[in-house]
Amino acid sequence: MHKRRILTVERVDQETPQAVTIHFSQPPTDRVWYKPGQYITLMAEIAGEEVYRCYSISTSPRLDNTLGITVKEKPGGHLSGWLVKEVKPGLRLEVIDPMGRFFTDISVKNNRHLAFFAAGSGISPVFSMIRAVLFGEPESRVSLVYSNRNWPDTIFKEKLDQLQRIFPGRILVVHHHSQPSTGALPRLKAESVMVFAAGFEDGSTTYYLCGPESYMQMVLSGLQEAGVASENIFQEHFDLSREAARDLSDIGDLHPQDVAITWKGETQSIRVAAGSTILESALAQEVYLPHACKRGVCSACMAHLRSGEVRMARQDVLLEFEVDKGLVLLCQAFPVSAGVEIEVGF
Repeated sequence: MHKRRILTVERVDQETPQAVTIHFSQPPTDRVWYKPGQYITLMAEIAGEEVYRCYSISTSPRLDNTLGITVKEKPGGHLSGWLVKEVKPGLRLEVIDPMGRFFTDISVKNNRHLAFFAAGSGISPVFSMIRAVLFGEPESRVSLVYSNRNWPDTIFKEKLDQLQRIFPGRILVVHHHSQPSTGALPRLKAESVMVFAAGFEDGSTTYYLCGPESYMQMVLSGLQEAGVASENIFQEHFDLSREAARDLSDIGDLHPQDVAITWKGETQSIRVAAGSTILESALAQEVYLPHACKRGVCSACMAHLRSGEVRMARQDVLLEFEVDKGLVLLCQAFPVSAGVEIEVGF
């Protein structure tokens, strides 16, 4: 079960004018364990409203004494702007322990090549993995194709330069900028991705992609044109503002159902419309429940099914034994029987 805990901000590093890395102190007796590439779900109260968002961990396990998330302020970003401008050392914030399937396991025995494509703050989980591989796998190599607007907007520029000095011949970094910049290539296109991947494509390279949806689709198209097998491609969709299309083919017939929801000691009943998730119907009836991505890739809306039956359209974070214990994601949960009772924040 994913643990909720309170972490204290130890320091804040200004990475670019719009991005910071927030370092949390590791609890002395209950350390937060994570794999390079995973994320935490963070909760903050802003103007009286609880806001949940997922942020990738940019520090690396076994290398850093803090747990750090790198946040870039987004236009109109309710939480990102507050984190970038207002967070100071000593602040305590609630987080849900690390999760996610966009990671790599580190072994000193590995001898492999990993190729990363990142855009903007999509560098966060990628940077965690790159450092973990370089320091933890002496025989492995990494390549990074990194897209930004310009040099001032490039997160971890100096740190990536330093890694190239420390590990000559083991790390290749290629910068692409949408604005003309000395020392960087023009905006990345699918054709360039295809040419880049073709130079490595013998089936042994693993590719990791992280960035906005349009960027991810473009890179994926280039990799497919180069003949990269789908099982060698891993993606992290950090831009979760849009809901993904649902496949309801396995859900079955849906009918309106009454669902009892217990949260913060209070129980109330909502009417879930046919074809609507429990979260959608709750929010439509002004019943606020914790949530973030609405796409089944975080855990902010995780709840315990006490009775009745629900089916989920998708989910990327719950393990099989957690599902067996009755854990569900409300953003993907459709009630398929009467008598559904849900407990949130159990």
